[in-house]
Amino acid sequence: MTPGETGRIVRATRRAQGLRQDQLAGAANVGVRFVSELEAGKKTAQVGKVLAVLSVLGCELSIRSPDLPDGLPTQHGAAALRSGLDDRLPRSVADIGVDRGWLN
Repeated sequence: MTPGETGRIVRATRRAQGLRQDQLAGAANVGVRFVSELEAGKKTAQVGKVLAVLSVLGCELSIRSPDLPDGLPTQHGAAALRSGLDDRLPRSVADIGVDRGWLN
């Protein structure tokens, strides 16, 4: 989904519910300008504010991870995922061959 598609969904849903931008903004505790820019497909909209607007409209946002086919990991599943990632990630700056001089 693109920011433009998200904006079109927000606008269409708001209109279908008979809300003006200022009413939606007030209910979501965001500014009217934010709602306007979100509906216009602004690419740098703040995620928390987008979620607030979607919540007020009754919209749902779904995120699927290719590594987590059944949704959110359980505590045990998250630990297993971390251990699997740990094997693929460098242990320290030295492991990736970075000169430590720039860190000081």
